[in-house]
Amino acid sequence: MNKWTIGIGIIILLGGLILASSSNMQEQEISQQLEASAERQWNISGVFQQGENLTLDFRTHSDWSLPFYDQDPEYAIPIKYFYANITNTVANNYTLIQVKLVPPVVPEPPYNFLLYPESITVIHHGGITVEDYPGKISGVTEDNGLYLVNCSLFPPLVQDKDLQGNPWPHDASPPSWLYLYKEKWETKYPYNFLFLLGISISICGIGASVWGVRPQKKKRKSTLKNQFKTTSNFGRKLIWKNTRMQTSTSW
Repeated sequence: MNKWTIGIGIIILLGGLILASSSNMQEQEISQQLEASAERQWNISGVFQQGENLTLDFRTHSDWSLPFYDQDPEYAIPIKYFYANITNTVANNYTLIQVKLVPPVVPEPPYNFLLYPESITVIHHGGITVEDYPGKISGVTEDNGLYLVNCSLFPPLVQDKDLQGNPWPHDASPPSWLYLYKEKWETKYPYNFLFLLGISISICGIGASVWGVRPQKKKRKSTLKNQFKTTSNFGRKLIWKNTRMQTSTSW
């Protein structure tokens, strides 16, 4: 029995078992699928199943930087509001989400900038399940069926200049793009390849332990070697004695 071999085999076996058990580690990831897109449109729609995550993404239009602006009641800065009305056509109910848009600089000619979202607030609950202050326009659908998303801007008018340089108020342009996504949480096993690796290592550890348990033959070999030495020495003594006797007789 070789204790060192058995110990190393047990360590290898435990390491393999740990790797094999690590293959069951889970990770939750969001799978995103584009349901619909619309260019320069205020409306978009898509069919969703119950429990799916409906997410709306939008791109602001360049003329939204033009006056008119509203005033933020808390910070007294010029702002605009983007609204998304998400209607569940099955339950005939809606969720209204407000996105506060702010300019990156003080609004002044030539207004060559884009507004960006500063905060998101849910004004009315009903069409989808969503938090009061979500990080994006997103929520869980409550029914199977068609969902309509109607968007708008407030103030709804912008003031530009015509070819003669005169003030020209008109309706704000629709968003450059609207994107409607389906999002699902998926369970993945990124370390499942460790299972076969761990099993292989465990088998090696078992083999090493079994090899270490085998009885050793060193003592037997040593005994045979000693016997051979004894026999050899005895033979040499006899030969030496006979030789000496023969020599004495001859003399």
